[in-house]
Amino acid sequence: MKYLNNLTIINTGPIEKIEFVAEFDASGNPKPIIFIGKNGSGKTILLSTLVDAIHELARAAGFNDITEHDKGGLAKYFRVSGGSLLKSGATYYVCGVNFESDENDSNNWTYFDKSGVFQANEWEAVFHKKIPYPGNSSGNDKQVNIAKTRPPSDEDKAIFRDNTFCLFPANRGETPFWQNSGTINLDQISDGSHAFSNELRKPIVCTTALQSCTVWLMDTILDSLAKSYQQRIEQTNFLRRSVSPEEQNTIINRLITNIESLPTFNMANQILSVVLGAKARFAVLNRKSYKRLCFTIDDKIFLHISQLSHGQASLLGIFLTILKYSDSDNLQKLNDIKGVVVIDEADAGLHIEHQTEILPNLMKLMPKVQFILTTHSPLLLLGLEKKYGSDNIQVVSLPDGKKTNAEEFSEFQSAYQTYSETLSFKAQFDQMLKQATNKPILHVEGETDETLIKAAWEKLRVGRPFPFEVRGKVSCKNHTHYLKELKHQQHKVVTPNLFLWDFDKAFDQWNSLLEPKKSNGFFMEIPDRSERQGLMFQAKDNNPIYGALLPIPSFREDLANREWGGNSRMFIELLFDDICLGKLIKKIITPGGGYEYKVVGNSKTDLAKKLTLLPSKSFIHFEPLLAMLEEFLLPVKQKMSQDADSNQTS
Repeated sequence: MKYLNNLTIINTGPIEKIEFVAEFDASGNPKPIIFIGKNGSGKTILLSTLVDAIHELARAAGFNDITEHDKGGLAKYFRVSGGSLLKSGATYYVCGVNFESDENDSNNWTYFDKSGVFQANEWEAVFHKKIPYPGNSSGNDKQVNIAKTRPPSDEDKAIFRDNTFCLFPANRGETPFWQNSGTINLDQISDGSHAFSNELRKPIVCTTALQSCTVWLMDTILDSLAKSYQQRIEQTNFLRRSVSPEEQNTIINRLITNIESLPTFNMANQILSVVLGAKARFAVLNRKSYKRLCFTIDDKIFLHISQLSHGQASLLGIFLTILKYSDSDNLQKLNDIKGVVVIDEADAGLHIEHQTEILPNLMKLMPKVQFILTTHSPLLLLGLEKKYGSDNIQVVSLPDGKKTNAEEFSEFQSAYQTYSETLSFKAQFDQMLKQATNKPILHVEGETDETLIKAAWEKLRVGRPFPFEVRGKVSCKNHTHYLKELKHQQHKVVTPNLFLWDFDKAFDQWNSLLEPKKSNGFFMEIPDRSERQGLMFQAKDNNPIYGALLPIPSFREDLANREWGGNSRMFIELLFDDICLGKLIKKIITPGGGYEYKVVGNSKTDLAKKLTLLPSKSFIHFEPLLAMLEEFLLPVKQKMSQDADSNQTS
């Protein structure tokens, strides 16, 4: 199987430059890729590059039914080349795609589309010898390289035949049952024509997936019937004598058993059950029925496929098509399916539950499929993060191509801002302010911060109870929204609040809130503190609201400093040294020559549980953090003591 490995786009549409590298999890499976951005940010341009590459590579593998042919018999390109793709003001553009094998196979698939002059050294600087230099001609050029020898090998063809490569475009849709546009004749199960070796018969662009899948499902059932009849014929002289009612029942029961034991049928039922959120299976009605293919829920309710909602039909069509495209005698389980599946505007027509739960659950059924999505929905991203873990999906913002996450998504911020202006949010905020607590509140950013900070306190401050109530576990940017609301209601804030942020993108967030930076700034930096101690700042007017950045140990100074700001990659687990972390994290080189650390395994939560078991000496680099918390507590305790004395006097 060949997976997308690298994608480079320069001066194309709204995109100035993107160098994307696909990631794989600890098991070697491709991580889902989600491209996000506002309308006009380049999502369509990027997907068209990838899908054009798939078309050209399939044609290069020897299939002649990939696109239509012109009158001269030449296959048409899926995507045009030339000036219409050129970024305004640029003199050249180039798009390059590299697919690499999931096995020990050095024969990569490459594609490029370019216009304008490239010198050899410029080309090598962009593609690092992964895509051959085409020469310095100034015209339009589109080339693919699929095999070391010509013609392509049978293995290249087999990759397309046995796996799934397809796009579900934004304009996909299923015909509703009430629309009087004719129906598929399910009695005509197969067109009977011969499948030639140079025909793939799997359209790469799928717009009405479910309609074609109903015919394939009926064909699957027919296969099982044919198999069962063949078994019966081999046992008796079935065609030359009459069959008794008892034998008829035996045959029928055998047919049902055979259908339900067919792996493909079981896999289709598994997909259907996830879509409907209940135990469901496909069934076939009498041939005189208006709609023959239907489904049952809990073996009781019979419904026609046409009665599915638009969202259900869309998801069922997409994932049945993936199964259909990979269907073979060797396929036994959904988690054996491999492919590259592109879904444009994956949230289109989907209810919140379908975005946050059902679509992620369906994707999780097929871990060896490389899903590449675009979306405008922060809810879908949150659902994927919950299902896979934030470290096991790739979220890429366009047009800059930077990695991000659900809570940094601009649409999430817009939705959150709108929500924060509602009476509901303000009521919740007021209720939170009124919650009684005799401890200062520590707001943390990551899902593991509380676990590790409490563990460090227990090991390094033996016998002393942890003095904070911990809240939050959300991103720095959402803390910013919370702080803005605090600013408007400072008079209601009584309990001291400390916001602790990683020294990464938080740099830009807290820096924008400092008093000298903006006339309406919220914080004033507490002077005479270094990054090793942890930067601290306090709300002006002596309000009990503080902020702090994670202290940086000397051996991590190259990961976080004032100059890098949003490019820093420091998080709390890196307060442990590399000896303690061992093989629990790995160092990854990033585009541009930098590096970052990634957690090995499923999640930071699992890593945190393992780290809490380490001895006290392993937590030594948490000492500056604990000292900073104590520094915060000293004036807080004095103030709370004064308030208590004042209340007793009154």
